[in-house]
Amino acid sequence: MQNTKKVKHCSVLIIEKSYLIRKTLSNLLEEMLDVCNIISMEHEEDIDDFREWAELDFLFINMNNYNTLKNALEKKLSRLSRKPAVIILNDRDVRDTAYSVINIYQTKSALQKQLHQLTGRQQSKTNGKEEALSKREIEILKNIAKGKTNREIAEKLYISSHTVITHRKNITRKLGIKTVSGLTVYALINNYIGLNEIQ
Repeated sequence: MQNTKKVKHCSVLIIEKSYLIRKTLSNLLEEMLDVCNIISMEHEEDIDDFREWAELDFLFINMNNYNTLKNALEKKLSRLSRKPAVIILNDRDVRDTAYSVINIYQTKSALQKQLHQLTGRQQSKTNGKEEALSKREIEILKNIAKGKTNREIAEKLYISSHTVITHRKNITRKLGIKTVSGLTVYALINNYIGLNEIQ
């Protein structure tokens, strides 16, 4: 039976000319955000046909597209009661913008870390206070992130596989992260494990 407490439905718009960047970003976000509606656009002209601004949680936009659409976008965003988090995609670090900027030439782990920080911060605002993990759940999380199976974790911690599964469900419920890759990123960001410990 599925857990009824789910991560808030997340809606993302990506405006980026490069197919490769759009696809990679979509895949990374799908790994990290459990329930996600991802819409991508190649051409900035397509925003005139986009009608879901009010439901949008995140807007990822190429710096060049942003510069072209800045006035039109600001006008659309100013009419919204709940504004999406705007994240600009660029080929270098930029500090002179009111929005967050992601350098697309980072390593995968650096991108995941930054995406988790940006999307996690926004989700924590909408989902309320995050429940703290118990000491045992942190121990289970560390082993999950290290690539251990339920049986291996059970043997190492001298508990049953059923108990490990129960702890995993609780971790998923508390963090709102269902994938192993998402839990691994969480463990790395929170210094529960080091990169050298991942198999």
